[in-house]
Amino acid sequence: MPIDINAEFIISVAPNVHLSGRAKISVPFRGGPHAQVDLDLSGRRCSVQLSDLCVEPEVMFALAQTGTPVIRNDYPPVLNRLEAEIRSTAEVVLHAWKYLLARDAMIPEGALAGDRLKWKESASNEWKSFPSWVHGSTTVRQVPVLTGATAESLQQMIADDVKPLVGMRYLHRAKAEADPRYRWVDATIAAELSIKEILQMARPETEVLFKHFPSPPLSKLYGEILDAYLGERSPYLKALSSGAEKRNALIHRPIATDIDAVTAQEYVGNVEAAIFHALALLFKGKCYFDLWENLYCGPR
Repeated sequence: MPIDINAEFIISVAPNVHLSGRAKISVPFRGGPHAQVDLDLSGRRCSVQLSDLCVEPEVMFALAQTGTPVIRNDYPPVLNRLEAEIRSTAEVVLHAWKYLLARDAMIPEGALAGDRLKWKESASNEWKSFPSWVHGSTTVRQVPVLTGATAESLQQMIADDVKPLVGMRYLHRAKAEADPRYRWVDATIAAELSIKEILQMARPETEVLFKHFPSPPLSKLYGEILDAYLGERSPYLKALSSGAEKRNALIHRPIATDIDAVTAQEYVGNVEAAIFHALALLFKGKCYFDLWENLYCGPR
């Protein structure tokens, strides 16, 4: 059944960044009817309009759940893929402007935010919202509050000169990134940098090892090397190993490699858990990272 879709995004840039102009650009979509992308720089908005798009019965069934909020991890995969394609279509236009014409570094990666999607049967005038989702998980994570024991831990960390790892910059960039592919690459960089930092803090002589062998596989770093130096393998070893393989595929075959948002979210969570597990081994006997002790974010 053919349907029409309208998607609206906000172009998220700093308040002092000047953007000006507006254009409507036609972009191929699924080899069928072209999408009309309205890039409104002055209004800091970007919309995608699709007309007479033929979709699978599974998509129609999922769209029929309009008005029924679902947990993010339970959101229908067919809609995840469709939304990713729509976002990618908008990014084709924004990135062509950012990288090729304007060469504007002030427009950040992941600038498209706050997507709002509507759909209707092409023969109808009744627009409906896509099914909504809410953040949720089968695992309850404790959110730290800066009071009492937590405040004491913060004071102790400062007194012990415990500093954030360089890799955490990439970890937080991955957590904030909207595009699953970039999230995956940044998370893998975070995993690599962080474990090298942790091992060098534990055993300074490993600096020579990493100088001459700068890229040991994550499976070795979080496996036998972590076990040899800090007494335990990472419980997230399987997720990290497969994650590194997928990162390599993204780098060498970016067009052929696809990652959905939920899988990327789980991977970033597992990278974070692996880093803090290794930190807990490094600072054994301290209570800095107790809140992360039982963190589980997806398939390991």
